[in-house]
Amino acid sequence: MQSFEFRLHLDAPLLLGGVQAGAVDPGGMLRGPSVRGLMRTFARAWLGPMLKFDPKATREAERRLLGAAGGSGDGGEPTLRVVDISSGPMDRGSAQVLPHGKLIKGRMRFGDREAFSAGQARRLRFTVRAAAAAREPLLADALLAVAWSAFALGSLGNRCRRGFGSMSIVGIDRRGRAADGPVWLPPDFGPAAARDAGAVRSTLDQGLSEARGRIHAWLQKSGSTHGSASDEYFFGIGSDGSDTAKVHIGDLHRSWESFLATLMKSCHSSLSLHPSAHEGVFGGVNPRRASPVWIRVYSVREGLVPVATCPARWPPNASPLQPLQATLGAVGFDPSRHPAIPIA
Repeated sequence: MQSFEFRLHLDAPLLLGGVQAGAVDPGGMLRGPSVRGLMRTFARAWLGPMLKFDPKATREAERRLLGAAGGSGDGGEPTLRVVDISSGPMDRGSAQVLPHGKLIKGRMRFGDREAFSAGQARRLRFTVRAAAAAREPLLADALLAVAWSAFALGSLGNRCRRGFGSMSIVGIDRRGRAADGPVWLPPDFGPAAARDAGAVRSTLDQGLSEARGRIHAWLQKSGSTHGSASDEYFFGIGSDGSDTAKVHIGDLHRSWESFLATLMKSCHSSLSLHPSAHEGVFGGVNPRRASPVWIRVYSVREGLVPVATCPARWPPNASPLQPLQATLGAVGFDPSRHPAIPIA
């Protein structure tokens, strides 16, 4: 049986909700459905362009890769099991949630919300179901590539597209025999205290390039019944291709609080002035009403480095780049100071 494990570091507070409003999950563990949901978002981000944005082909490929979203009654069981194997539950703390607040005596006061504290370590195990791996020998590599992309660019919980719930992969272990050749492992980001912005950038560049190759190889042999796999890919660091999402590395921020305050103030202003700019497609075939920019943070030696992933395609009735560029520029996403690194 093939499996892989991620050793994770929580780089920002995690708002992983439970059954009670405003409170975190009482179990204090990362749950499989949340992780698989994050993986689905990034699976679509890879598969959509590779299948020329064909909705039927993309849905079929996603089902073969991850199983049906509704389980066996919806066309197929999940192809992998995700379990938090950490030694205990996460520690609870609090985090300010901006820009929401109350005007008290002429000043805006922002309330705290219960959150899992940053700085904690977690360990996730992904086990590929034996039957699924037997049907498709390259499936384990593709699942590892999608999981790596999801945690490298995404985050978990509420307000995950504004940095909350960011986790960095500090180590990867893999068990089981490879389908062909040596076992593949994507790069990890190493301990937060030992990395800088340059290390984050180079690891993203290498990992996205390798992930693309593994997903594309699986797709070519997966037996999708619609469309045909192309050489297109979704993510490119700072690239200018109209059909390629842009991954931007931002400036260093000394603290989470200052970064969040600057970001949310800029986002709130942009959303008020240009609401259409915040409707877009993130890796999917169909438009969705959600933030088209996914921003996460990485802990580094000197503070925090933000990473923003912008979508490949925008709605035709809006010109969203100017307001979104202003939003990103407020927290240091400047292409002139962070030049492009193309993915081979």
